[in-house]
Amino acid sequence: MPSLDHIILLVSHSTLTSLPQFLTKNFTVTPGGRHADNLTENVLICFRDGVYIELIAFIPGQEGRETHWWGNKKEGGIIDFAFTGESAEGNWEAVNGRLEGKEVGVRYEKPVKGGRIRGDGKEVRWFVTFPELKGTRYQRGVLPFFCHDDTERTLRVPSDKENVEHSCGAQGIRSLSIYVPEEMIDELRKVYSAVLGVDCDDGGGYVVNSLNGGMKTTIVLKTPAKGDAALEKEMNERGGLFIGELIFWGKGGKELKIDGDRSLRLGLGDQFF
Repeated sequence: MPSLDHIILLVSHSTLTSLPQFLTKNFTVTPGGRHADNLTENVLICFRDGVYIELIAFIPGQEGRETHWWGNKKEGGIIDFAFTGESAEGNWEAVNGRLEGKEVGVRYEKPVKGGRIRGDGKEVRWFVTFPELKGTRYQRGVLPFFCHDDTERTLRVPSDKENVEHSCGAQGIRSLSIYVPEEMIDELRKVYSAVLGVDCDDGGGYVVNSLNGGMKTTIVLKTPAKGDAALEKEMNERGGLFIGELIFWGKGGKELKIDGDRSLRLGLGDQFF
């Protein structure tokens, strides 16, 4: 079974270089670097469970954004997420084998190389495996991709104590919700079962292991509640997809709460989006 690797939050470049106070007050931000395509750069929020949030921005003045797989995404929200496993090639073969068995018309492309240069000059290399979207009705972000390290994982995801301790008490990712139109939900549940190698529970959730053991993460496929105009508007602006309700684990394996009894979660309308 694959494990959640990271979650991608697209922000403006001005936001990336001057992060909102709410975020820096609650989370330890780790420097990332500039990607090999010279179009984007990032910073990271790393957690004890091995997962991280990638805050990514397009670099102003660089040509080619329109050709990037996230080039047309709306800034200010979660746009994609990735899983990982033991090997890029082995995972690619296993996922496509399960998808062929489901006969859902979806395949994953062969792993391709990616990388970035950290601020300290060290090179980070990995392989990414993306869903093949041509001929489907899915956009980037509806289905997860995969990321496998070609260099030591700690180069890409610093896991020292000072990187994974957060003032808000966040230990890891408890759940992430993906909102899709009602007419897609049944089909997508079959696809996700094949991609992740696990069936969904009664609530539409797929429970996956964390990289470092212990706390598990639930990926939830759902449709917006009837009458939720704000969510429907956001979905329309994002092409019929909204990824949000990112909920964190706190100490003792409980849902993280701040300011008394208020859950700390990233979703629609949060103040640092």
